[in-house]
Amino acid sequence: MIGPGDTLLKGRYYAMRLLHRGGFSFIYLAWDNVLGKDVVLKELIPTLADDSATLQRFICEAQATSHLAHPNIVRTLNVFTDQDNYYIVMEYLPGGSLEEFLRARKRLTLDEAAPIVADICAGLDEAHSQGVYHCDLKPGNILFDENGVAKLADFGIAHVSGALVARSWRTDRDFSSGTLLYMAPEQLDGVRDDPRVDVYALGTVLYQMLSGRPYLPFDSRGTPGAQADNISFIRHRHPQPLEDVPPEVNVVLMKALAKRPVRRYESAMALRTALVQACLPYVTSPRAVMALSPLDSASFRPLALPGGRVPPSDRVWAATAATAASLLFLLVAYAFLGGVGSW
Repeated sequence: MIGPGDTLLKGRYYAMRLLHRGGFSFIYLAWDNVLGKDVVLKELIPTLADDSATLQRFICEAQATSHLAHPNIVRTLNVFTDQDNYYIVMEYLPGGSLEEFLRARKRLTLDEAAPIVADICAGLDEAHSQGVYHCDLKPGNILFDENGVAKLADFGIAHVSGALVARSWRTDRDFSSGTLLYMAPEQLDGVRDDPRVDVYALGTVLYQMLSGRPYLPFDSRGTPGAQADNISFIRHRHPQPLEDVPPEVNVVLMKALAKRPVRRYESAMALRTALVQACLPYVTSPRAVMALSPLDSASFRPLALPGGRVPPSDRVWAATAATAASLLFLLVAYAFLGGVGSW
């Protein structure tokens, strides 16, 4: 474990503070002296470096995420070893996590929640197209940049197909791991190489954002009996539709949370398309409308943090100016044609 003031890779990285301790790694805020900006250092817990399975998963994450370049996925900037330990360098996102927002706010409005899911759907679609399945999607793994754009983080237990990396580094299909409250029924049996596992997890996150509670009445006790009940809920109990959301949104939720994968959306983009169609008639925020626009523009738009206020970027001002110019042109044309008709 490194401490504040320690440097790595011949002084390139300067550790500032510990941000988080996970099951397999320490997460630090650090300064990159080459890039001249804050970054995140993910350090494999030193005592686990001798465990071959854990080390393989850590390297698998590094290899997988280094191939993923998308506005809605946290970027991997570097991978290195120093003093016999292993590190992944990632972009630093100052906007916090969805878990933190839900802890403070409990629930979000449709205008806030739908753009987050749309963002993550886009990131998942890119990951799935590269043969990477997240398998641990939850509020703590959804982060926000300074403009409120949601990004998918922490591929520590992702399933990576053999087409992307050497087979010796990929996780087995029947390697069962994840966060129980967000796991799909088939994931309990070791299914990890199916995009519908991530679709289900994202459905649970959307349900929690809109309701302020888990999608099923899980027992929070850590006893074996409670865990057995929770597993039974995931396999057999269906969530109740929400009372205070549009019916079209409930349709999307129930399909995303279908117990049988064949009844779910077949891809993250299919979920995004359905969500956009369901939400657009009801969202009122200009930011939400922009976020739910086609991906060629949505991937690069700013979005206010849930409950926060972010000044529009130059891109938003440009879009606003273009819209105003178009309206002005129509008004002038209308006036001209009206004048011609009066002659």
